This record gives sequence, structure tokens and C-alpha cells, in this order.
Amino acid sequence: MNGAVSSSEKLALKRSKEIDEYLKKDKLLQSQNKKGPKILLLGSGDSGKTTVLKQMKLIHGNGFSKEERLEFKQRIFENILECINTLIESLQLLNIPLHSKSNNFYSNQIKEFALNDFTQSLILDKDKFTFPLYIINAIKMLWQDLGIKQCFSRANEFFLQDTAEYMLDNLDRFVDPNFIPSDEDILKTRYRTTQISETKFHIDNLIYRIYDVGGQRSLRLVWAPYFEGEIHAIQFIVSLASYDQQLVEAKNENRMIDSIELFKSICDNKLLEGVNFILFLNKIDLFERKILTSPIKDYFSDFEETNDDSKKLKNACRYFKNKFLCCNSQTERKIYTHFTCGTDTALMKVTINAVRDIVTRLALQASGIY
Repeated sequence: MNGAVSSSEKLALKRSKEIDEYLKKDKLLQSQNKKGPKILLLGSGDSGKTTVLKQMKLIHGNGFSKEERLEFKQRIFENILECINTLIESLQLLNIPLHSKSNNFYSNQIKEFALNDFTQSLILDKDKFTFPLYIINAIKMLWQDLGIKQCFSRANEFFLQDTAEYMLDNLDRFVDPNFIPSDEDILKTRYRTTQISETKFHIDNLIYRIYDVGGQRSLRLVWAPYFEGEIHAIQFIVSLASYDQQLVEAKNENRMIDSIELFKSICDNKLLEGVNFILFLNKIDLFERKILTSPIKDYFSDFEETNDDSKKLKNACRYFKNKFLCCNSQTERKIYTHFTCGTDTALMKVTINAVRDIVTRLALQASGIY
């Protein structure tokens, strides 16, 4: 009897090895299911981090319940009032008068309502709350004023949330007492993250844990504890539309430059050596419109414009992508880049699924399977 292995034995050995690999992988998945891949969601303030998280909830979670939607109703009214108030206050900053002098009366009405009646009314009846008729009329009159429109066209010179137009254009629908926010309304609603939040998603037999933290400078110190321990990926969000805007906290500093410097500081962090990054260059829809009227070269002198209109967006995207990639000094680290629109669910579904595949692969690589 010779020592040769028959073809059937070879096939059996191969099958046995495949089963062993499968069991090994399944064991890891079961283990990950208990503790789950850990993703840190980082970025500067107003980059769209929370919007990305909302999309994940819509795509891989259970969506938003009626109770949660009603909670967003309160935020929508806060957004509307904040937007119109910001525009009113910025008239003086930009030395722009209201086109109609009679609208000064409505301006004062809104200021007084924001200071006194609004907060108390929400506390008493937040689910059924709507603006009083005189406030609805005041907002409409001011939003139509040519002075306010001129101020809005210069919104890069002060901080105004990027969904202000959506909030004010949809006022009639929002003030209906029976209004319940849609998915789009929720995605367009803005609010600052002021504390650490942990969100869990069940995807492919894994529990993904995503930690969202505030991006304002005053909140960045609380990030440090989350850099310790096992991290499978950093998901860093940047607003492409911020290239011509100033920081809320430091009005003489460019928001895009702040994001680049923040990204570099995270790349250089010793606690994150070996951790791969997923970079979302977000708000590409706003960016595409903005570069037509606000030249990038006015804010970044080394930017080389193209005369080919069909290549303007691609050229601008490549420029900022390279700005961030150059921050990475670790040649072995991978940075997966995606151009995103946080409010576009179809695009985000494709992007988030790609992120899911990346994170799962990174988790398996860390365990030595791949």
C-alpha cells in the first residue's frame, strides 16, 4: 500500500479545511456579535455627522417611530426660528437694510417671541405646538424681503445652517397642527451634538457600535478616552461646502482648514496607529453649486482652476481629497474615501453598504482571518 493520497481524499481534506475556516470565521462573528465592531464618528462641527448617523438608522435600523418623529417636530420649529433670527441679526453685520421698512415691525415680533413665548410654549405642548398666526405671517414677510434674500446670498460670511432655505420654504407645511416629520424633514433638521452618543445597528449578524461626539472645538477633549481600546475604523466627516466659511467659535478661521488640521491631528495620534480611516467628503450637492459663484482660489491660493466647465467639480473634489490624504504619514494605513450627500438616501445606501463591507473586512483582518 503506497502513501499516495487519492483524489477523493484530497477533496475530503479540502472540504475539511473549508469547514474549519468557516467555523473559525463563524466563531469570530459570534464573538463580534457580543462586542461588535467599534467605529468612531468624528469631524468638525456642522460637517454632517449626525445626518450620516440618521441615514444609518433609516437604512440599517428600524427607522423612526412616530414618537421620535414628533420629537423632531420640536427641533424643526427651533431650526426655523434660529434661521430667521440669524438672518435678521446678520443684516446689521453685513450692513444690509430691510427692503421694506414695515418689515422692521415683524423683525421685532420674532425677536421678542424667540426670547419669551417660544421655549415656554414648546414645554407646555411640544407635540401639537405650532407657531401663532402672527409669527407665521412675520416669518413669511421677512423671508420674502429682498434685504433678507441678499443677506441669505452671503451666508458664507456668517454661520447659517445649510438647510435654512428648506426650513423657510416649507413653513406652511410645518405649521400644520397635524404635521408629522417625514424622513427628508428629519434628515434636513440640524442640531448640535453636545455629548457622546452610542448607536447600535444589527448588520450581517454583527452589532455595529458607532460613537458620535460633538465636533466643536470645546467638545474635542472628550474624544480622547474613545481612542483607547479596540477601534476598527475612524469615520471622519468633512463638509466640502465649508471651504469658504468661518468657524462659529473663531470667526477669523476657515472651517475647511480647521477640518484638515483636525484630521491631521487624529492621523498623528499615537493611540490610533494602525487604525484605518473612512473619509466622507460630504455635502457634495452644496459644494457643486457653490463653486460656480464662490471661487475656491479666493480661500486656497494653491488651487488651480480648470477652464473646462465639465471638469470643475471633479477637479475641485480631487484637490480637497488630496489635502486630506496628505495628512496621513503612516504608509501602511488605508484611507477609504467617499464623496457623499448626507441627505441623499439612495447615494448614502450605496456608500454605507460599502463602509459596512470595509469595517467587516477590517475586523476580520484584525483577528487574523483575512
